Amino acid sequence: MSEQIPLPFAPSGRTALDAFFPGPNEEVLVAVCDLSARTAPAMLYLHGPSESGKSHLLQGAAAMAREAGQLAAYLPLGDAAMRSEWLPQLNVSGMLCIDDVDGVAGDGDWERRLLDLYERCRSAGGRLVFAAKSPPSGAGFALADLVSRLAGQPVYRVRPLSEAERARALAWEARRRGLEIAPATVQWLMRRVPRGATALFDLLDRVDRAALKENRRVTIPFLRALGIA
Repeated sequence: MSEQIPLPFAPSGRTALDAFFPGPNEEVLVAVCDLSARTAPAMLYLHGPSESGKSHLLQGAAAMAREAGQLAAYLPLGDAAMRSEWLPQLNVSGMLCIDDVDGVAGDGDWERRLLDLYERCRSAGGRLVFAAKSPPSGAGFALADLVSRLAGQPVYRVRPLSEAERARALAWEARRRGLEIAPATVQWLMRRVPRGATALFDLLDRVDRAALKENRRVTIPFLRALGIA
């Protein structure tokens, strides 16, 4: 297939690679950026727990490649409807970002399809980024050839942010948006935000919109007026 495959998601500023706070994952971010720029090996395998940033990295990599005029697609295998619709259409000469790859572990048909995708992509000079919760040997794959292919490429662990890193990420993202939040206000806010980057940045979206609408500084009284307590 020669035409460019559209991404099955709407990229936003939040999923761009320059919006990824690296924290302990700077080496991973560099590797993903290099792959998107066609300067790295043909494949990467990322693993880490939920909320560690794997999906952000994959979506950002696909968006970065597309912005450079390259063929690219992001496919979350955890979504059964999405994988059945998109996998047959993927152009193996481009940039493929396959998320939740362990979602099909143990399914013989899907494991063979992934192995075939890997081989076709390698033959066509394409690039692959896989993401899962566990490394290849612990992801539950039954097909030995697939495990060996996945493990034979650069494998990176994506580490979740610590509490201190989450606070720095919040302040960093606020500055990136043009919001100035005092350190004491950041600490007050962190004590009231559920764990996980998604909840953190969902709340910042809300604060950002309210501050812009009301032309207010982000202070503790302002946050309390928003119902954050």
